[in-house]
Amino acid sequence: MIKATASKQVTSDSIIEVIRQEFAELLHQTELDATTRLTQEFGLDSMDIVRLQVALEDYYDIRFDPETTDFDVVFSTPTTLAKHIKLETER
Repeated sequence: MIKATASKQVTSDSIIEVIRQEFAELLHQTELDATTRLTQEFGLDSMDIVRLQVALEDYYDIRFDPETTDFDVVFSTPTTLAKHIKLETER
């Protein structure tokens, strides 16, 4: 579960903006949109996922619970990230 106040609006576009800021060096290699698979298409590895997790936690003032979050599913695309964060912060 995410513990958050999430005062910023959570959308696929806002997730993409965080990714663009964190991984500018990868943007010239691959297109990035709401359905881009972050590991298979965009090229993020496990350390990059941790880096993205921290960036999203800082940006949205949230925390991902490693015991209840399926990182392979949640971090698969910007859309799955946005849906998960919205769902958890609206509880």
